[in-house]
Amino acid sequence: MVNLSARLGVPCFCHSCVPLLSPSFCFLFVCLHILGKRSIFARKYTKTNNYMTKNFYASLYGLLVAICMCFCPADLMAVTEVHVEKAGTLSSLLTSTDKQLKLSGSINGTDIKFIRELISAGTVISLDLDAVRIVAGGEAYTGSFTTEDNAIGEEMFYGLSKLQIIVLPSTITSIKKNAFAKTGIKKVDIPNSVYSLGEDAFAYCNSLAQVVIGKRVKSISKGAFYGSGSLKKAYVKPI
Repeated sequence: MVNLSARLGVPCFCHSCVPLLSPSFCFLFVCLHILGKRSIFARKYTKTNNYMTKNFYASLYGLLVAICMCFCPADLMAVTEVHVEKAGTLSSLLTSTDKQLKLSGSINGTDIKFIRELISAGTVISLDLDAVRIVAGGEAYTGSFTTEDNAIGEEMFYGLSKLQIIVLPSTITSIKKNAFAKTGIKKVDIPNSVYSLGEDAFAYCNSLAQVVIGKRVKSISKGAFYGSGSLKKAYVKPI
């Protein structure tokens, strides 16, 4: 049995993961809450007034909700979705992208190299790979590192400080050494398919605040979360 508290240096609890709400959703929720209270007050007040006044407040409420939705930052709401039928062809399929990129299909080293370029440039800050299968082949994605089947390879996203959100593939079985070290990710949910975390896999992630460990993880190498000073919560998915 893995001693997570000793390994991670943070409190660990058995808990199901509750996704963090996006900033745009939080902004809209707060606005709706405030406006809703005002609308309720208006309805109570207008019981002693005429029907026209009540309709006016109802219309105003609807208008303000619409304005709130329009002013939520577009780059936080828009998602570019791309299906990669043949590994190695992502760059030919993606001519432009929003800051949130969601992929499906198969990707290899050539695609990872292209994704790294997008993140380095700040073009992409959120990457959803849930429906992706990583396969061997293609170019080296950084240095001499190449992809292997169903693994987040060594240094695959190393040093990409502009990467804030990552959704890992549900098919991966391992996360290798320094895979996400020195990235800007804020939380990570390790799928149940993963059996091992490599050395320094999430080291020096200064914004990383929450980790959810998959129930099949059997091996956590030394320093997996070393230097991630913001990490306060670590959960283990129930078996």
